[in-house]
Parts: sequence; C-alpha cells; structure tokens
Amino acid sequence: MALSTQGTPANRDQLLTALNAIDYNKLDESQRVDLFRAYELVFLRMGLPEANVKDQTITVLDGHYPSQSNMVNRELSKLVITLQAPDAVKKTMALMENAKDDKEYQKTFTQ
Repeated sequence: MALSTQGTPANRDQLLTALNAIDYNKLDESQRVDLFRAYELVFLRMGLPEANVKDQTITVLDGHYPSQSNMVNRELSKLVITLQAPDAVKKTMALMENAKDDKEYQKTFTQ
C-alpha cells in the first residue's frame, strides 16, 4: 500500500501485476477486503490500468465476484464497475435484488 501512495503512475502496472498474483484462496475475509482496498488505492492514486493489465485485473477480480461475503462483495463491486468489467453491472444488480440485511455488520453502527 505504501508504494501506491508514494509511487508514480509508472509503477501502476507492476503493482497491479503483483496484486493479481496474490493467492486469494489463502486469505481470510479481512485480508481479502484489505487486498481490494489496495487495488482501490492504486486506481485512485495512479489511475486505471490499460490493455493487458486491465484485462488481467478484470479476469482476477471478476473470478471472485460475487462472493459469499457481503463485505467482500461491497469492495469487489466497486472495483469491477470501475474497471467496466463486462458483467459487473449485471452481477451487481442481481446481488442487490437478492440482498438481505447483514445484522452482524449493522451492529457495529449501533453499539
């Protein structure tokens, strides 16, 4: 994450390639959310990727979307929509249509 705030746009593709290489299946929910926030920082600070890196990033992120976790879906939806992944809107609308309240998540705002 430090490089995403201190690096230059020239580092963007290297950072995204490194993020894309992380073994998602070895991460717990919190680490997955952190990973997706790292992607978000790269996009915000360095701009969106182009060509092959964009396609690679879409493939990686879209492969995990939707997830079983509401928190992960919140983060992933922002990323795949920002990248204009082909099925991003369709998948997000389907999730919204079938969404249920997450009472555990809501507790953090009321306690």
